[in-house]
Formats: sequence, C-alpha cells, structure tokens
Amino acid sequence: MHNLEMSIQKVTRGDNSGLREIYNILGGAIYTQSYFITKDHYTAEDVSQEVFIKIMKSAFQYKKGTNPKAWIMRIAKNSAIDKLREKNMHNNKSLDDYIDHATYTKIQDKEKLDEKIDLTEEINKLDFDSQQIIVLHILVGLTFKEISNYLNVPLGTITWKYKTIIKEIKTRLIS
Repeated sequence: MHNLEMSIQKVTRGDNSGLREIYNILGGAIYTQSYFITKDHYTAEDVSQEVFIKIMKSAFQYKKGTNPKAWIMRIAKNSAIDKLREKNMHNNKSLDDYIDHATYTKIQDKEKLDEKIDLTEEINKLDFDSQQIIVLHILVGLTFKEISNYLNVPLGTITWKYKTIIKEIKTRLIS
C-alpha cells in the first residue's frame, strides 16, 4: 500500500513516473475489473486508459493514509460503469470471457482446464454481488477489507458471503 500512496503523491507533484508505478502494480487489476463490468476487451482497454487520466487529474483528491488500492479500483469501477452507460451496453453476459482472459491463458494442463471450466460454470450461477466478491478476491487480489471498502459492505458480511459461496461451489463440484 505504501508504494501506491507514494506513487499517487508523485503524480500529485506532476511526476508521471508515479503513473507508471501505479500501472505496474495495478494495471492488470484495473483492466480485469473494467472487463468484468463491460464484458468487452476493447472497452476495457479504453476504460483502463481513462482511469490513468483520471488518476492524473484527481490525484490531489486522494486522502493520504486511506486505502490507495481501493481508491484506484473505485475509479476503475466508476469509469467502467460510465463507459457502459455511454455505450448503452447490457451486462447480461456470463463470466466466461472474463475468466478466459484472466485465467485460461495461464493453463496448459487439460485436467486443470476442465476444473476451471467447472468453476466458471459455478461462478456464472452466482448473483452479481457474489460474483463481484469472488472475482475481486481471487482474480483481482483484493483483501476482504479492501472489498468491504470497495463495495461499501460490512467486512463481516463480505467474509461470511465469501466463505458461504466457496462452500457451496465446493459442494456442487464434489457431488
């Protein structure tokens, strides 16, 4: 976290190397979150670029000592939602494409691929809020506390929901 905060401070001072540092730390997560919302690679790339422009313009608004990762990811979420509204797209697709981009490219073993396909099907059965918790924790790498801040939901609710979701998925995959 400290590195991100220092990078934001660099951006505030006009030092664009801070943007490069933020990109190196969170670029993938920003793209992933954007793609999760927009369901389109090109739109997610556009959103990712816009996020860094917004960071550059609003870095002075960041409150030092708060969670810089959650602050940046909230910018990404809001930017993706804005882009969706702009393009008047519908968010009814499954997570298949998202999981494909973020996960399948790293899998070479057929058995593991089959497991990921099963997991994708199980994630697609979840409601949107549950999907967000799973994706933000497992694929984006946010902590439960960061997810709590990000979604504005109590920490206890996030941890309980996550554990319940994982237990249900495991049960369905085993049976």
